[in-house]
Amino acid sequence: MFKNIFNKRSLQQSIFKKQPFSTRSLLNEIKYKKGPEIITGKKVEYDDNKRRLKQLLTLLGFSFIGYSIAAQFSIMDMITIYTNKDITLRDTDIIEYRRRLMDKLEKLPILKRYLEGGYLPIINSDEYKLIQSLGGIDIPPKTLFQPKTKTLVDIVHVGVKLQGYPFILHGGMSSDIMSQFMVKCLKFENYEGTTKDTEYLLRNLKVEYKAPVFVNRFIVLKLVDVERVGTKWAKCNVEVYSENGMNLLLKGKGKFEVK
Repeated sequence: MFKNIFNKRSLQQSIFKKQPFSTRSLLNEIKYKKGPEIITGKKVEYDDNKRRLKQLLTLLGFSFIGYSIAAQFSIMDMITIYTNKDITLRDTDIIEYRRRLMDKLEKLPILKRYLEGGYLPIINSDEYKLIQSLGGIDIPPKTLFQPKTKTLVDIVHVGVKLQGYPFILHGGMSSDIMSQFMVKCLKFENYEGTTKDTEYLLRNLKVEYKAPVFVNRFIVLKLVDVERVGTKWAKCNVEVYSENGMNLLLKGKGKFEVK
């Protein structure tokens, strides 16, 4: 009996007996990078293909960014980003730049659709004067009116100087544009008891951002409705769409004091 117990104990000790530790097998499996080299144990291999692939992808990436900027922004657009006054450019350049914008505005498909839908062009002296400058709102907006629905529409070009983040319209500028359009709608409504000298003071403005608004583009501002609260207050709701008139970018609700 004692002999069997002794044999079992010796068998367990032989099973759990420590084996000699060797680092040679581990070194053969260790792999790490150092510059363009891959080291595996004592063997060194140069991985030039991966390095060249990274360089090629980097070159293609910067080329794509450069092409995108060049396709969307002319030299004149880029100049307006870094200049603050019109006098730094020749008058002929400014006139030509604005002439091209006007020509592009007249050829917009959305303008053609509005005219075919019964909208009438309106000559309105109320422009976006606070940000009317080279690189801001360079040309007068195209104002359209639908007599049946009493809907007012403005097609406005936003320049590159109105950007906040690169190539995206600044949030404060979008609020400014919307508030000025609301005032235009309220004045155009010709509500009973108001005159041309009636002032509309903005007291509250709520803006919902649905999608980024890119600069160097035309945007479409559209009146949704106007609500009069007595003779002292007025509310106005507007929407802002992309250049094609299909994508909703902003929604605004303004409250004005009438004086």
